[in-house]
Amino acid sequence: MGLSITHLLLPRLGDVAFLVSWVAVTMAAFLGGIGPGLLATGTSAAGYAFFFFAPLHSFRIASSFESFQLLLFVSVAAVVSAVVGALRHRSRRLLREQERAWVAESDARRFAERLALSQSITSDLAVAWTQEDVATVLVKRGLKAFDAKAVGVTVPISTEELDVILQVRYPARSVAPWLRIRIDSDDPRADAFRTGEAIWLESPEEFVRRYPHLREKMRGDGAWAVVPMMAHGRPLGVITFTFAAPRSFDLEERHFISFIASKYGQALERARLSEAERSARARAEAASQRAGLLASLGVKLNAGASLFDVLGAAANGARGVLGGDDAAIWLAEPDGHHLRGAFEIGTVGRVGALHDLDQLPHSREAVAHRCPIYFTAAEAGGEEPAWFQRLGIESAVAAPLLDEERFIGILFVDYRTDRFSRSPEDLEFVNAVAGLSALAVARAQVYEAEKKARLRAEAAEMETRRIGALQERLVAVVGHDLRNPLGAIIMGAERLKTRRRNMEPWERSVVALMMRSAERMQGMIADVLDFSVVRRGGGIPLRTEHVKLSEICRHVISELEQARPGRSVSLRVEKDDEGEWDPGRLARVVSNLVANALQHSPRDAAVEVRIRGSSHHLVLEVHDSGPPIPEAVLAAVFEPFTKGSSPSDDLSGNIGLGLYIVREIARAHQGKVDVCSRADKGTSFIVKLPRHPTLDPQAA
Repeated sequence: MGLSITHLLLPRLGDVAFLVSWVAVTMAAFLGGIGPGLLATGTSAAGYAFFFFAPLHSFRIASSFESFQLLLFVSVAAVVSAVVGALRHRSRRLLREQERAWVAESDARRFAERLALSQSITSDLAVAWTQEDVATVLVKRGLKAFDAKAVGVTVPISTEELDVILQVRYPARSVAPWLRIRIDSDDPRADAFRTGEAIWLESPEEFVRRYPHLREKMRGDGAWAVVPMMAHGRPLGVITFTFAAPRSFDLEERHFISFIASKYGQALERARLSEAERSARARAEAASQRAGLLASLGVKLNAGASLFDVLGAAANGARGVLGGDDAAIWLAEPDGHHLRGAFEIGTVGRVGALHDLDQLPHSREAVAHRCPIYFTAAEAGGEEPAWFQRLGIESAVAAPLLDEERFIGILFVDYRTDRFSRSPEDLEFVNAVAGLSALAVARAQVYEAEKKARLRAEAAEMETRRIGALQERLVAVVGHDLRNPLGAIIMGAERLKTRRRNMEPWERSVVALMMRSAERMQGMIADVLDFSVVRRGGGIPLRTEHVKLSEICRHVISELEQARPGRSVSLRVEKDDEGEWDPGRLARVVSNLVANALQHSPRDAAVEVRIRGSSHHLVLEVHDSGPPIPEAVLAAVFEPFTKGSSPSDDLSGNIGLGLYIVREIARAHQGKVDVCSRADKGTSFIVKLPRHPTLDPQAA
């Protein structure tokens, strides 16, 4: 271009035609540096030599002046190119340095802003003690710091699920699809939580490319930063920043967002721990207060002197500690399916009322699950709505009263408004109140039952004593008064027997029958009189002397065999049978035992009396091979007025004192009597007596 301009202007420029080339060289060096400047210098020199110097169109220069002129041009142009190129290089270096300085200043300013922002966020989060405080800082600082459109916080609610606990500036309809997700799901929040790595979605296209199945959940947002909130190397949750327009996140910004997210995570964890600590402290204080209330209630329940007092203390105490407006206690009927009103604070006719448990569905459920149930008027069923209306209440607690597994009744605490908490802690407290009340009521019921039983037993004992005393007096009087007429009968029969020697056989039979009957009556009267003496505490009196037991046995056996024709009794003596005893009393012992054996054994059964012993004791055994004594009779065979179960006991006139008198006579001799009765061996009464008893002088 310079050569063309020079060619056109040469006639006018004359010797200064090189000025155009100077401009060209200078511009080339300025724009391109020393290289383009030297190239422009060489090109201009060649062009001048070829086009302007003679001979034309040849690179040979004829004139030495023109050669000098061209050489001077090249030299000066080269110097100019070098100078202008150096100036250009220096200028560009200065420009780059200024640009770097500006960038460094911009970075420093941005760093200072972010540092100030992080310090401000850290300072605000340091005093954020609740999750609401953390949310406020998140709105105030976080959204502004990153120019975000909205922000949300997602945390784990179990080992398998994440849920949104905080969302700011998200439209309500756009939040619903994102609330709860599984940790193992294909979702950016789940991925960030599982891996601990941030998910950067810089455009909707990138979002759809990575999570195509979530396309329908997008609401026109432009970019997303899904960052895990890390603390001590583990994710506490995920914070999601949403941006209105697509944008890129450089490395520095990503680090800064991750840093701020970790700060929010730490603050959120601290807030959660702080709230948990406050909640635990509040629960501890409530537990302490409730323990005091339970202790006070226990004192009042223990002070109750009767079942009514305990029921009143339980109802009033439960209403007080549970903050109710009314209370009542219904006790279970013996069938376990009905309740009867036992105590009420407000008098509305509950006491004495009987209700089927099936008509009180919430009470039935409380009993079935062994736990208290709180329900409102809207939830009431069966007969419950009528009681709600009658009492003027809106809600109630039905707590079963249980003594271990025994259902005692139900404690009702009523409220005029729906204000009772359904929290597990409150229901557990109700259960503790009901348990304490149940123990007191059960104890009072047992005490009342024992008291009534004791009064009945005392009354029955007094009546028994009174009747017994009357019987003893009657027996003693009758026995004493019968002795005189019985003696007259015996005396008359003996005189008939001795004076009328030539009686007819039937007459002798009648006299013998009279004698046997009178003697049996005399033995019965003797038993009655001895029983009366023993019952008065005197014991059977004895007159001991040196006797042989075998002689007494032979005499008694002889009389009994005469009285029972066809029956025989054998006697076997194995040892010396002498000792110090009352012969009359021992005769009674032998007579009662042998007569008992004859009476309760078949006519062909053998009856045997055995006498054996040692140097200090003697044993009298009366054995029969008849049927065994029934177990029910055997246990009380030596008690007064105990008779066997056979009809012969009633027909024989047996009054059930014979064996009792045997025992008392043995005791009076410091001995004892036992019985052994078996189907295969028969029945044996065994009397063991000391040969020389040491008797009480009064007894003797």
